[in-house]
Amino acid sequence: MTKEKLLKEKGFGFIMKNLGQNMAWFNNMERGQKMRTILVGAILVIILLGTGCQSITAPNTTISQPQEQIPTVNIVAQVTHLSSKEYESVGTHGIKNPTIDDFRNFLFRVEIANGKDVTKKQIKVPGTQDFKNIMTRDRYWFGTVKSQNNDGEDLSFEERNSVLYYRGLTDDKLKEMLSAVEFQVSWVNKNGDVYNKGYKLKDYLIFK
Repeated sequence: MTKEKLLKEKGFGFIMKNLGQNMAWFNNMERGQKMRTILVGAILVIILLGTGCQSITAPNTTISQPQEQIPTVNIVAQVTHLSSKEYESVGTHGIKNPTIDDFRNFLFRVEIANGKDVTKKQIKVPGTQDFKNIMTRDRYWFGTVKSQNNDGEDLSFEERNSVLYYRGLTDDKLKEMLSAVEFQVSWVNKNGDVYNKGYKLKDYLIFK
């Protein structure tokens, strides 16, 4: 019986069963060491041919890095009518026959949103005195100022909320008065890149 036929009929178990007997025989031979090496090599070849080569591929792993937030600039500049409740808080001393239509709200707000990942945020807008000078004290009735600007926070803003005396004034005239008003926004990102841009208030001014 040939070796190939023996392997086919008896299988791998038969070879392993008789391995001990064969090894004792080879030990008595002058070249036993060489034969043992050959036999072991043959067995390894049989094992590889019988079981096949199985490749193990490490699974692909993706390490997600937190994305840097990109700041956005939000601008609100609008003139609106007063509500009845707002009009109640307006002092009208010195005005002849005042009505609610004699006044308007003027809201001017500039924001840096999603600004947690940037530093040195700056929003440079005109102050109260600047607006009084621009619109004259006869038109600028009163106003409030709000602001927030801290590193590590998502939102920074500057807000000017004013009440204007509007009798005899038109929207076009007010827009002309505010045409020279400019403001500036800047910050520095994690890479040290500087964002610095100037804006004109008249480009965002709307009337409601």
